[in-house]
Amino acid sequence: MILNLPNFLALLRIAMAPLMYWFLVDRNSSIFSGIDPSWLDYFAALLFVLASTTDFFDGFIARAWKQKTELGAILDPLADKMLVLAAFL
Repeated sequence: MILNLPNFLALLRIAMAPLMYWFLVDRNSSIFSGIDPSWLDYFAALLFVLASTTDFFDGFIARAWKQKTELGAILDPLADKMLVLAAFL
């Protein structure tokens, strides 16, 4: 089974990275017109904490339930790097 829970969590983390980057960078978007920019920082921080938590559970579940896959070995480091890169940029 390729799409198990750990791989799904890694894919979720990959989806969170551009969203977090969008909150941090695109403050003049018409979608954010009524929101104070400091709230966007809070949303981005919340996404980072949530993604970090899924990173922990991703690895824990993969090892505990013996659900390690080759796809997971690629997705997990990719998701980590995308998340950290989005936060640094």
